[in-house]
Amino acid sequence: MCGIAGHAAFGGRKLPEETEQTLSRMLRTLSLRGPDDNAMIVDHSVAMGFSRLAIVDLPSGRQPFVSEDGSVVLTVNGEIYNHRELAKGLPQDTTWRSKSDCEVLLHLYHHRGLEFLEGVRGMFALTLWDRRRARLLLARDYFGIKPLFYHRDRERLVYGSEIKALLQDPRCPRTIAWEDALADRALTWEPLLVTRRPQTWFTGVDAVRPGTILDFNLKTADLTEHAFWRFPPPSGHGETGASDAEIVRHYGDILRSSVTDCLMADVEIGLMLSGGVDSASLAALATSTAGDAGPAMHTFTVLNGTTTVNGDAEHAHHHASRLGLPNHQVLFERDRIPSGQEWKNLLWLQETPLCGPEQFYKYELYRYVRSVRPGLKVMLLGQGSDEFNGGYSADMAGDDGWEGFIAELTGMSRRTALASAPELSLWWETTDKPLLRDTALPAFSPPVDSYAAFITMKYHDIERYNCWHEDRSASGHGIEARVPFLDPRLVELTAAIPPQRRARLLWDKRILRDAMRDVLPDPIRKRPKVPFILGHGGGHSRAVFAQMLTSSNGELLDEALATPAAAHLLHADGLRAALKQLRDVPSSHMVDRVLRLINLGLLATMAADPPDLIIANGPRAPRAYSVTEWSAQRTDIESVTLGRHSPDDTVLAFAENVLLLRDDKDSDISYLAIDGTVEYMIREQDAPAWSRLLREIDGRTTLSGVMSAADAEHADILDLLSQALEEGILVTTP
Repeated sequence: MCGIAGHAAFGGRKLPEETEQTLSRMLRTLSLRGPDDNAMIVDHSVAMGFSRLAIVDLPSGRQPFVSEDGSVVLTVNGEIYNHRELAKGLPQDTTWRSKSDCEVLLHLYHHRGLEFLEGVRGMFALTLWDRRRARLLLARDYFGIKPLFYHRDRERLVYGSEIKALLQDPRCPRTIAWEDALADRALTWEPLLVTRRPQTWFTGVDAVRPGTILDFNLKTADLTEHAFWRFPPPSGHGETGASDAEIVRHYGDILRSSVTDCLMADVEIGLMLSGGVDSASLAALATSTAGDAGPAMHTFTVLNGTTTVNGDAEHAHHHASRLGLPNHQVLFERDRIPSGQEWKNLLWLQETPLCGPEQFYKYELYRYVRSVRPGLKVMLLGQGSDEFNGGYSADMAGDDGWEGFIAELTGMSRRTALASAPELSLWWETTDKPLLRDTALPAFSPPVDSYAAFITMKYHDIERYNCWHEDRSASGHGIEARVPFLDPRLVELTAAIPPQRRARLLWDKRILRDAMRDVLPDPIRKRPKVPFILGHGGGHSRAVFAQMLTSSNGELLDEALATPAAAHLLHADGLRAALKQLRDVPSSHMVDRVLRLINLGLLATMAADPPDLIIANGPRAPRAYSVTEWSAQRTDIESVTLGRHSPDDTVLAFAENVLLLRDDKDSDISYLAIDGTVEYMIREQDAPAWSRLLREIDGRTTLSGVMSAADAEHADILDLLSQALEEGILVTTP
C-alpha cells in the first residue's frame, strides 16, 4: 500500500516550473499511505512521484522502476500475488533489479505491450510512462481495491492515489459536483437497481475504471481505454456441467488459494475479526495455511454497544480462542463521541460523504493496532463476500426464501424503470394490483435478470464504498488492507452459476457455508449474517452520531453551509429541524441521511481551501477490553458498552407519559403512545419477544420476572430495551 502522483503535459508542452514543488505537496498529502520512503522523477513533460509502505523486499523494492534502457518508468501501489508464476513465463535472461512483486509488471510490459496485465492476480493501481511511444498509462485492478484518480484538460493531466493530492494542483477544480451528488443512489439510499458507473463526488475528477488501462497519447492528448478484465454479470453460462458439490469444492479451493496469496509479506499480518462466517473463514484458512510457521496472527474486533447486542464481539472472541489466536476486543465506551474537528479530519481522510459510524470505528480500530503492534502493516478483511455470495438474500427476502428475494429485486427493477418513465407510474400505483404487466415498461422489454442487475450494482458499490473506505481507513495508519474474497476467480465462478441453481448455492451464502463445512464449527458456519455497526443493535451507533451532530449548537451544520453552493442547495431550517428531532430520538434512522448531507457540505468547505495533512487522532486512543471468559464477564461488558441498562433485579415500568395500547381488531399489534400521541406500532411477528415483554410490564415485577413471563432471552430484547430506557419510554426502580 503506497501512494502515487504525477503530472503530464500534452502536445510537447513543458511542465510549469513549479511542477516539482506541486508534486512534492501532492506526495506530502499521501505520506500516510507511504511513510517509509518517497521519490520523484521530473522530466520535460512528465513528472512521477511515489511514496512507499515497504511490505515485500524491504531493502531494494524502491520505486519508480526504470527499464534497463531508461525508456519505461513504472510506479505501482499494491501487490502482485502471482508474481513468481508470472516471472517464470519471462525469458531466463531477464535482469531483475529487486525481489519486489511489482517489478514483474515492468518486464511484462516489455514483452507483451498493452496485454501486460492479462493473467495478473493482485490488487494494484499503476502508472507507466513509455518515453519512446510518448504514452502514459494509468491502470487499476479488477475491483478498484486500490484507488487512482485523475483530472485532465486539453493541455495536461494530473493524477494521484487520493483526490486531496489532485487538489494541490491549482488548475484542478476545488468544488463538489452537487447536482450529481444529490441525485446519487448511494447518497439517497433509494431502493433502485442503478448499474451505471459511480462518480467521485468532486467536479472534474474521474476514477480509473477497474479492470481498465487508460492510454494517454502525450503528443495528441487522445485517450484510449483498454479493458484487461470486465466484471462478468451473472449469466449462468459456464460450470453447467459441474455438480453443486463440485462447484462448492472448487469455491473452497480458490478461497484457500486467495488467502494464501494474501499472506505474502515480509512484515506482520493481522485480521479484522467479526463474529460472522466471512472473517471467521479467513481466520481458519490463514491459520491452517501458516501452520506453526511464526507467531499466531493477531485478530482485532470492535467492542461497542452494537457489537455487544448483535453478538459479533462475543462470537469473535470464541472463534479466536478456538483457533488459538490473540483477539483484541477494541473498546468503544458509550461516551466515546467524535468531536467536530475529529470528524472533519476523518471525513477529509475518507473524502466521501458516505463516511459514517462504520468508518469511524474501523479507523479507530486501526489506530489501536498501530499503538500496540507497530510492526503490523497488513490487515486481512472479509469484504466482498456478501456482495457475490448471496449475503443480502435472507435479509431482503424476509420469510419468503429465495423467491421472496427475487421478488424484492424485481420490485427494485420495476421502481427503477418507473423512475425513468414516470408517466407510466399511474398504472402501478393507484390500485392494489397493477393494471399493466412489467413488460409494458421500456426497461423490462425484454424482461431483465434482476439478480444480475443487483450484482452489477453491488460490483459498483464495492469500488465506490467498500474498497474506498477500507483503503482510506487502513492507509491513514500506514496499514494495507487485503481482501481475499475479491479474487476474480471467485467472482467468475459465482457469476457462472445457472439461474435455476442460484437458490441452492447462493441463498444466504450457502456456497461459502458449505465450502467451510470441514473448516468451521457449525455455530460459526451457520450463524446468520449481522451487518457491521448499523444492523441489529445499530441504534447505539446512531445515537452516538446524533449526539455528535447536535453538539455545540449544530456547529458542524453551520460549517457545512459555508460555501455559496451549499447555502443555495441545502435547506438550513429543514436541517436544523432534523437536528432538533435527533435530540429527541437520537437512535433514529434519520441520522444517516442528515449526516451524509452535512458531510457533503463539509467536504465542499474543505475542498475550497484544502487543509494541510491531517492525522485524524481523537482525544484518546482506544484500549482493549481483556476478556478471558465471556459468560462470566457479560454483565460488566454490557455495562461498559451499553452504559445505562437494567440489571435483572430492577423493576421495569412505563414512564408516566407513556401508555401501551392494544389493537382490538388485531391482537398481534400494540401501540406506544407518548404524551397522548401514538409514536410506535409494534407487530408481534416483527419482534415477538419484545412485544410479549412489553405486555408483561406492570411496574411491580423485576426484569428477570418479566422476561420469564414473556419467555424472552437477553439477546432477543437487549437492543430494544436499551433504546427504550435511553429514550425514557421505560424507567427502572430498585
